[in-house]
Amino acid sequence: MVKKFFEQLSGYYNNENDLSNIVVALCNTNYEFKEKFISFFFPNIDIRNIESILREVPDKNNFGSRVDIYITLNDDKKPYIIEVKISDKNHHFGQYEEAYQIDKDRFGYITNYNCVEGKKLGYDVRTWEDFYDYLNQNKSEDELINAFALYLKNVCGIIKYTKPMNISGLDSIPCFVNTVKKIISKERNWVKTSFYREYAYKDGIHEGFNINYPNKRDSGFALYGLWFYEKPVISICINSRPWLSERIINDKENTILNTNISKKPYKEHFWEKDDVWFEMSDEKMHDFIKTDSYEKQQIILEEFFEEVVRSIKKYFDQ
Repeated sequence: MVKKFFEQLSGYYNNENDLSNIVVALCNTNYEFKEKFISFFFPNIDIRNIESILREVPDKNNFGSRVDIYITLNDDKKPYIIEVKISDKNHHFGQYEEAYQIDKDRFGYITNYNCVEGKKLGYDVRTWEDFYDYLNQNKSEDELINAFALYLKNVCGIIKYTKPMNISGLDSIPCFVNTVKKIISKERNWVKTSFYREYAYKDGIHEGFNINYPNKRDSGFALYGLWFYEKPVISICINSRPWLSERIINDKENTILNTNISKKPYKEHFWEKDDVWFEMSDEKMHDFIKTDSYEKQQIILEEFFEEVVRSIKKYFDQ
């Protein structure tokens, strides 16, 4: 009954304020949930020493800040704060520490997306999917906590895959797209990739992204896709510049690319005449299709992406 109630709740109360309200209400009524939630951000806090957990407390320094979750301890004048985000990318890094006179280690930040900006600034940014996994890894007998996990999954669009993809079947397309999207958005020091948009064609589905290389003015648009020919093909297309595509194609011996997951690249017009294509090797495609593990498929997709984009970067570094 409680799970059904929270499932219904997720259909009506699903923005970040609703989620914050429910989290604080649970913290103030359920000790075990409070212990799990606060420890997820601040493992050094003694839960027994918490004086209050409040919503949208304005700062006392006239900065106009109203943080989502405000935590005070019995023997500590300085607060701990948590900012909650669902899709909203209006961040408060730097602002809230100054407003509430705290250090970064007292500032919890949680989003339903990969907040690369915060991580690069040195913040310990968590995701709601991380917290969902945390609840599942630390199983509870409490019906309220388990019902909240279901609510959280619905509100934040958390999808968990366990079965391997059958890429000859349409039902695996969402799994492929979501997996590739996570790979693209992963934080990397050596190259910046940013999500662009999804593309669907009569013979394929693709996730588009931008590649911005460090210390380079030039950048490229690319597609990570699954094509349905006589047999499935996984490929990455780089919508590059003429000088880059020529440099890649003229590298007859693959002296720079040194690819082993990808076949030798080739040039073929898709958007532009200088588009360069990398196809996953037959051996890796065989491994991908035949494995009985989603996790192994995910590793293959990530290794393929890493190899191709790292290889392209080498040409920029020449």
